[in-house]
Amino acid sequence: MPSEGPAAENRFPLREVTDAMTMRAMAHPMRLRLLALLMAQGPLTATEAGEVVNESAANCSFHLRTLAKYGFVEEASGGTGRRRPWRVVPQRTAVHRDDLDAEGLLASHSLSRSLRALAAEEQAAWSAARSGFPKTWRTAAFENHSAVAVTAPELRQIRDGIEALLAPFESRIADPSRRPAGALPVMFTAAGIPMGAPPAAEGDR
Repeated sequence: MPSEGPAAENRFPLREVTDAMTMRAMAHPMRLRLLALLMAQGPLTATEAGEVVNESAANCSFHLRTLAKYGFVEEASGGTGRRRPWRVVPQRTAVHRDDLDAEGLLASHSLSRSLRALAAEEQAAWSAARSGFPKTWRTAAFENHSAVAVTAPELRQIRDGIEALLAPFESRIADPSRRPAGALPVMFTAAGIPMGAPPAAEGDR
């Protein structure tokens, strides 16, 4: 475990999202892009964000206010007059599908599709920009496409291990002042998805 990051016990609080309206609000592609932008660059005004995502300041302002309504962004300090910078709320977000009703389950599927689309955009952008990065970054970046045979408890162990590896660095996203020199925001996408049919008699454990 790397030692230079904040301690795992200092992780942001976990927010479990269970209502469909919140998930639908977050699932909007432009709102996810704005969230990713604020995570990458820190506080930005609607005008500054619009210049990056090629949208009007008015449209970005609407989406940022919607994200604020549902608790994903908040106004940052340092604004003057009509210049209102926004920042991400320091928190981790989780959706547990087994606890959702039918409407919530549909909303969670929509959110998952939007998140996968955003990840695909970021991967395409990296492929296009890769040659312009120093060799240290080109050789450190990775995509892992693997298939393994594991039990459900082993899969949970893998999931928990990935989360433990990333935990010490989470606070650097919401607080850019914690990033050491040379640090860049990095998107991680990980999925452990069973292949094939469910086991015949495993039960609901």
